[in-house]
Amino acid sequence: MSIRIPWDKYEAAILLDGWLRIKDGIPRNQVINLISYQLRKKAVNQGINIDSVFRNTNGIGFQLMSMASAFEATLSKMLYLASS
Repeated sequence: MSIRIPWDKYEAAILLDGWLRIKDGIPRNQVINLISYQLRKKAVNQGINIDSVFRNTNGIGFQLMSMASAFEATLSKMLYLASS
């Protein structure tokens, strides 16, 4: 079983940048592949021993869905409060 490494603020920023790129029209698969590559390379450069699951494309896709869901819910709530 692999060790779970929590996301840091720099990884979260890369994920957010990717989500914004998708919102700007860049194909989702292209962005997911790029984010996965960047995060895996970052880990290796930091001396972290990674496996095939670490920040892979399936996980990145899931994290992007979570981020989008959270952002859209927050935006909807803000719009609702502004119209009240």
